[in-house]
Amino acid sequence: MKPANLILQKALAASSIPASQWEKIRADLRNRTFFSARVESARFLYEARQAAHDAVGHALRAYGAG
Repeated sequence: MKPANLILQKALAASSIPASQWEKIRADLRNRTFFSARVESARFLYEARQAAHDAVGHALRAYGAG
C-alpha cells in the first residue's frame, strides 16, 4: 500500500483531550488514528486527513518515490 493511502486507513478520532493525554494512549492505537489534540470536529479531521493524504502523495510524486 502506498504511504499516502495509509493515512486514509486511519480512523478519525474527534476528542477534546489535550496532547498530554494523547501521549498516555497506547502507541499502537495512536498510530492507527488520525487525531489532533482538542479537536472535536469530525468534519475538520476528515478534511485534514484528506489534505495530508494529498500532500504526501504530491511530495512522493515530486521526488519520484510515489
